[in-house]
Amino acid sequence: MCFPARYTTCMKSHLIPRSAAIAAMVTFAGLGFTQSQPVLSEGWVEVPGAKIFYKDSGGHGVPVVFLHAYTGNASVWENQIPVFTGAGYRFIAYDRRGYGRTVADVNGPASTGSDDLLALIDHLKITKFHLVGTAGGGFVATDFAI
Repeated sequence: MCFPARYTTCMKSHLIPRSAAIAAMVTFAGLGFTQSQPVLSEGWVEVPGAKIFYKDSGGHGVPVVFLHAYTGNASVWENQIPVFTGAGYRFIAYDRRGYGRTVADVNGPASTGSDDLLALIDHLKITKFHLVGTAGGGFVATDFAI
């Protein structure tokens, strides 16, 4: 576990000093990856009982879809946008049902996070993508993968 403030990252049982992590980030940035924030398109996809809000960098890169925790929304991934788009990936994040700018009808039909994700993927006409989820978003990612 990596609790001391002087350590940034754990890999297996190894602690990486913060200075090494900063050096790695500088090296990573020096490899031609841009740190500027790209302009994202925003939109909604209508699903039974909700309008799902999403952000999409567009482009021709391999899509990576980000699923936020129960305590967040799509904006929690903002620091990841320049890193992933700079590495050539297409960034997509959305507010899951009941969070952020997504509008859900309390009297609408029942649905699952996987149903909403599939509707978004279909709407964006994506056939293959990477999926990243944290905490509650990880449960949706696992359910979707199964």
